[in-house]
Amino acid sequence: MRRPRTVRAILATAVATLSIGIPAAPTLGSPAVGQAAVGVPAGVATGMAESQLRWVGCPQDAGAIGVAPWLADRVERLVSDALADGVPLCGGGWRSYQEQVDLRFQNCGVSTKAVYEWPARWCSPPTARPGQSMHEQGLAIDFRPLRGVSRPDMYRWLRAHAREYGLYQLPSENWHYSTTGG
Repeated sequence: MRRPRTVRAILATAVATLSIGIPAAPTLGSPAVGQAAVGVPAGVATGMAESQLRWVGCPQDAGAIGVAPWLADRVERLVSDALADGVPLCGGGWRSYQEQVDLRFQNCGVSTKAVYEWPARWCSPPTARPGQSMHEQGLAIDFRPLRGVSRPDMYRWLRAHAREYGLYQLPSENWHYSTTGG
């Protein structure tokens, strides 16, 4: 999904490319992923590597949802059962450490402090700090409806059924479900 090009997003991209001391994530597949790495603040877990994920296909050739391997069968059943009930959906599951950094730039501000230190609630919309997102662990999904279903219908279906698959809604976001509700 293409992100809107807001002034904040444009500035964030420009600042990120200037290398002004903003920590960068290690490349996926490097031994540093999931460990303390050069450029990543001390004590920050960088999440699950893409190669460790399982991908759950979405209907209507709408892509796939990357999740932790132990969660994949549940998500596959959820997507299939939703489709059988006339609610085709997909979503964004796993995201890399760097994608979380980019999202914080977009939603929180362009300073290092905004990206790495501000609490999630200070961002619009609220966005977890890099290293603290359930998405980075493959344990969260931001669902989106596919052709033929409205957002309110998808939200109703998820509220009624997601718990059956071990997924819980973040109360402040109708679309965000994770294994903990966070």
